[in-house]
Amino acid sequence: MSSDEEARAWLREHFLRTLTKFNGKDAVFTMHQNIMVTGQYECSSADLKYFHVSDLKTPLGNCKQSLLRSSDVISIDFKSQSNLFPEPILHGFAKDCVQQNQ
Repeated sequence: MSSDEEARAWLREHFLRTLTKFNGKDAVFTMHQNIMVTGQYECSSADLKYFHVSDLKTPLGNCKQSLLRSSDVISIDFKSQSNLFPEPILHGFAKDCVQQNQ
């Protein structure tokens, strides 16, 4: 495996691990045309095409359980969680990359 492939694998793994830390957290989803919806982020599909959201509140009404297409979502803002990352995320070669840019 080349170093580029290793870097991509590391980034994907850590992105997915980070995403799972948000399971069950309140979130604000910005959709196309700046429509804001809120709900509790539960999980995403393995290919990241869908987000499962519970207690979704939209301008048109509320849904107990919903799937949002990731292609319709511009951004997701999670409420601040001070204990979300108890230990540093960056280590190994990613830490080296950050240090080189400083």
